[in-house]
Amino acid sequence: MSRLGTVLTAGLLVGLVASCAPPGPHGWANVAFGPAGPGRSLVYLVGAEARLFALDPDTGEVRWQFPQEMDRNLTAVYGPPAAGNGLVVIGAYDRKVYALDAATGDVRWEFDTGAPVIAGPAMAAGIVVVGNGAGRVVGLDAASGQVRWEQFAERPIWARPVVAGTTVLVAGMDRYLRALDLRTGQVQWTFRADGALPGAPAVGQAAVYFGGLDSVVRAVDLESGRERWRLTVGHWVWASPLVDGSTVYVAALDQNVYAIDAATGQTRWVYRAAHRVKADPVLADGVLVLADDGGQVVGVRPSDGQVLWGGQEQNLGAPVVGAVAAGRGRVFVAAQNYWVYSFDSVTGAPKWRIQTRK
Repeated sequence: MSRLGTVLTAGLLVGLVASCAPPGPHGWANVAFGPAGPGRSLVYLVGAEARLFALDPDTGEVRWQFPQEMDRNLTAVYGPPAAGNGLVVIGAYDRKVYALDAATGDVRWEFDTGAPVIAGPAMAAGIVVVGNGAGRVVGLDAASGQVRWEQFAERPIWARPVVAGTTVLVAGMDRYLRALDLRTGQVQWTFRADGALPGAPAVGQAAVYFGGLDSVVRAVDLESGRERWRLTVGHWVWASPLVDGSTVYVAALDQNVYAIDAATGQTRWVYRAAHRVKADPVLADGVLVLADDGGQVVGVRPSDGQVLWGGQEQNLGAPVVGAVAAGRGRVFVAAQNYWVYSFDSVTGAPKWRIQTRK
């Protein structure tokens, strides 16, 4: 990377982080819902204070936290955790990837990537994939943390990798979307966009959908990487698209959420949010849930974008910029003010809220 490229990328990172979080919190609050053993699931919250909490989905009670020491944190965490196979895995700005026991929070292993980790990890088929701020992408053995393979991009990786079968898709700030073999890391194909790619892609109908800082949403063929269609929107696309059947939902920084025909790229409807939407949309029990950086949470009808619940009544009082999760008939949303909320996914009725910073 050239010195100029490094300076520009660092400046962009500072600007975007400043626009997403108020002074004080470290990183972005993200939520994931995942297994913690047979018949048991937990809500995994990476708080704005750079700590990982495991919460009971019914009550919000804290089951465990990492680090356990109250005077220690992980410097900053920007990406959501990945849960599965008895593990919950996070990447942190202290350069490390941590694999924890999903039920207890005990550390199974940790791995130093050599540079700050901004992206959340992916985990599948016994492999953890993560990219770092130097463009290094590694495939780690999920049981031991040993390196299976590595690849390199020309700019930082800010986006969570996405696994589709035996392929892992990695979007980079060097404008490239890379398809790698999950088992070996071998490059299957690359696609170069016209702008950096800060958000994770989404997969559906044998296609990969993604947007970027060129304000364009694209669909490319999963097998070959050939472009199928493109749609220009009103501003950058930061969030990951959501694919549900024949529709792709994309949030852009023009405050619009677009419902797009997955096969043709034609716009079906547009929902105008109260504020910019950086958080990934989530589908919960037939409701499309959106959270914006003004703190408003809404549930809309996926077929036409009509509001079903939320808005100013569900204003959390602080930006929501990280991942929203759903499970057990609930939606889980974390704001940048150290609060996490649970809503009924169908009605929007509040279920519980807790503050993670005492």
